[in-house]
Parts: sequence; structure tokens; C-alpha cells
Amino acid sequence: MPSLLEQAKLLKLTNLMSIFYNYSKPTGAIRVTGEDAEDYLQSQWTINVKTLKPDNIGYGLRLSTKGRVLADAYFLRLDEEEFMLFSRGCTGSNIISLLEENIVADEVEFLNESMIGSGLHFGMTTKRPIDSS
Repeated sequence: MPSLLEQAKLLKLTNLMSIFYNYSKPTGAIRVTGEDAEDYLQSQWTINVKTLKPDNIGYGLRLSTKGRVLADAYFLRLDEEEFMLFSRGCTGSNIISLLEENIVADEVEFLNESMIGSGLHFGMTTKRPIDSS
């Protein structure tokens, strides 16, 4: 069982994430995990994820080789090997397609956690996917 301090941290993070999600109304929400998550995201997006501290949010773009914007996302660092990406302009399946384009031998996984409306409850089981990836 988690300590009281761990429970308080989880509650704070859950509240912050729910407020952010409900305020920004993203159409795509992707969980990125794995040993290479930080390095892989760093190589694919304009945001410097290495300087993003746990529980902090930053903004980044995914660009084409010609510098055109393919996607945008807010990055929430959950811990050393776990991130949430929220996009208002791209669906979860679109972001995952872009993320999977350059994987070779990276230890990284993507999970589509896109939700309908404001019913987001992190850590709960009341999620309803909006797309089918």
C-alpha cells in the first residue's frame, strides 16, 4: 500500500492532469513509456524533453523534413521513463502513426488514451476511446 505522501502526490498529479485535460480539450492523448522514451521523443519533436521535470508540461511540434508542422502536442512528464502527450489538433491514432515511423530498435511503447469529452479520470477505469488505435 502506498504511503500517505505517495497517495497525496498521486492525488495532486491526478487533479493537475484532469484540470489540464479538461481545459485544453485535446482530441488525442498518448502515453509513452519505456527505457528509451525520453531519447526517442527528444529525437522526434521540437521540445527539449530532457529539461522537462516530472509533473511539468511543455509544448512541442513534430515537423517534416521540410520543416512543415505535422502535429503538435503538450508533453507531461510523469517520471523518468513515462510521458503523456496531449494534442488538440491530432487524434491519438495520428500521433501514434507519426511516432511509429522512425522506430528501429528503441525500447518505447505508445498507448492511445484518448477520451471523449471531460470524463478523464487518470488512474481510473472510466476511459472511453475516441479512435481505434
